[in-house]
Amino acid sequence: MKYIYLLTLVQFFIGSSCQPQKAIDTNQMSIKAKAQAIKMGSSLINGDVDAYVGFHYPKMIQMMGGKQQTITTIKNSWRKNEEDSIKIISYSIGIPSKIIFYKEQYQCTFPYQMITAVKNQKVSFESTLVAVSMDKGEKWYFLDAANDMFEKIKTYFPEISDELEVPKQTEAKILN
Repeated sequence: MKYIYLLTLVQFFIGSSCQPQKAIDTNQMSIKAKAQAIKMGSSLINGDVDAYVGFHYPKMIQMMGGKQQTITTIKNSWRKNEEDSIKIISYSIGIPSKIIFYKEQYQCTFPYQMITAVKNQKVSFESTLVAVSMDKGEKWYFLDAANDMFEKIKTYFPEISDELEVPKQTEAKILN
């Protein structure tokens, strides 16, 4: 009887571990990642610092001294931009790169364009966001690779893959 119980138990574990894994829908992940990147951009333009920080990569927040310190730093930066007559007026997100799985995270990149008003001029530049999900694409966090920061990002966060597509940031263009 004891052997039958053990045999049944072993068959159960072998059978359940051999079940096919549910396929990951990277197309759906891309849609969610882009929607969250757009929300992050909206929070940036609207000055909603709490929502904006919610999209920051958790290790970046930790490195900055925690959530409250990150909020304070961003508010100070926004205040300085305001004093210098710099205002973000447009933020658009492009099509994501292929999603890769690396070191227990799903990762991709997004090109983005930002237009700012600097005093009486509009200035545009294009750069890249690194997007990271640690929960199979449900929640996405972002790291800005502007100003050629991708190498520093990989230094601080070795869990970010070298395979990500991160083109060089374009030169700022004066639009008017």
